[in-house]
Amino acid sequence: MIALLLVAGLLAPDAPLAGTALWRFPDPYATQIRDAVVQARGTGLPGHLVTDDEISAFLARAKPAGADLGCSDDRTVCADPLRAALSAVGLTSRIDATAERTDAGWKITLNQTSLGDGPVAPFTGEGDTVAAAVEQALAGLQGQGSVRVAVVPEGARLLLDGQPWGTGSGTYPARPGKHMLRAEFDGRRPVEIPITVARGQTTATSVQLPVAYGKLVFVTDPPTATILLDGGSYTSGELRELRPGTYTLEISAPGYQPAKHTITIKPAIQLDLNLKLTPEHTDWWALLQSPHPDTLKHVWLVRGDLRFDWLGSAKLNRTRGPVALNEQTDSLALAGVGFTLTWRSRLLIVDALALTFQGGAGPAAADFDDGEGKIRDEFRMTVRPAWFGVRYPMWRLEPYAVGGPLFAFDSFDAEAPAGDTESFDAWGFALGLQLGTRYFFNSDWFAHVAFDSTFWFGERPTAGFLLGGGFAFDYALPEWL
Repeated sequence: MIALLLVAGLLAPDAPLAGTALWRFPDPYATQIRDAVVQARGTGLPGHLVTDDEISAFLARAKPAGADLGCSDDRTVCADPLRAALSAVGLTSRIDATAERTDAGWKITLNQTSLGDGPVAPFTGEGDTVAAAVEQALAGLQGQGSVRVAVVPEGARLLLDGQPWGTGSGTYPARPGKHMLRAEFDGRRPVEIPITVARGQTTATSVQLPVAYGKLVFVTDPPTATILLDGGSYTSGELRELRPGTYTLEISAPGYQPAKHTITIKPAIQLDLNLKLTPEHTDWWALLQSPHPDTLKHVWLVRGDLRFDWLGSAKLNRTRGPVALNEQTDSLALAGVGFTLTWRSRLLIVDALALTFQGGAGPAAADFDDGEGKIRDEFRMTVRPAWFGVRYPMWRLEPYAVGGPLFAFDSFDAEAPAGDTESFDAWGFALGLQLGTRYFFNSDWFAHVAFDSTFWFGERPTAGFLLGGGFAFDYALPEWL
């Protein structure tokens, strides 16, 4: 053996092939390992003698022409350990490749023995197949390390230093040094962890991605509404992160109907909500609450009405000569027209002057001193000065109520029991109340409907219905007023 090494050393070429390594496969799985190494290295590992053809070619180039290296040159005869003699002809290292079955698959060990006194350098790789384990071990041999990552959930995307690296759990090659590993998965929060990779070594790490929170932005109308999220306080417009799941929102505000909603928060998704509370009143009522500008523009109104009045029975105490009319015992209907001038402010109203002219035809039963008679024809004129009241404008409507004194002139013909016709005239004083509303088509013109009632002092009560319209305008009062 020693003689062979000496001879080989003497016959070695002056410039041996640098970086040349002899691969040995002292293992029952030698054929599988060798095939995997050949497939995995591709065009890499120049100068490495893996196959028999590569070893033969090397020897043909390394020994001088015609030299006989004996057993060293006849691998079919020499025992395998004698191949170490090839180091004398320019080999720099020897790599022994072995395989081992594990629970997870295969473990490949590449023990590199270099010339000199240095220790044996092991490079290992693991995988579910021999090829995968060999590929990982070769990465270490070629100056790389590897990282074995266990990630939850499986299928997470992996990035190394911001670059795509792989998907799911597995072993991945990496340059030696410090790196930042990032794992991402839809519906989970991304996680970043620092790792340090050693040359030829496998670094093990695990990453568990927590469930990603969802986000909620909730805006209410009105913005001052009180919001409870699962019973806890929440502020309108606040951006809040929440665990995925179902939540209950309760919203309330003075003057509005309370609302209760169930919402679902999904991972990594922002939910934007905008809820408008419903007023306690209906939409038409809310509309009525806001007066239209047409109901506020002018302060003076003049209107004309058609009037329909009812004169009730009452004491009359009318006397003309020897004829005394004591009582009207039956009701009497009148119809006519009326004219009114009105001043108004935002809430107050004053009917400055109102005149009415009405007539009616009986008969209406009447009681004379000497028996029963009839009232046949009646004419009435009334004057209403300065009736005061209030109004409440809403939308285009203007409901109002006014009241005050009234002066009335009555003229009617009555048929006495004897058949004679007598005429009676008289002035009267009363107090009255009118309830009505106006509808403004625009700022100038309006329609009008009202009911009024007059209470006489010892005379006939009246009830009337008015239907008409008018015109609104502005007029500056004289300074002395």
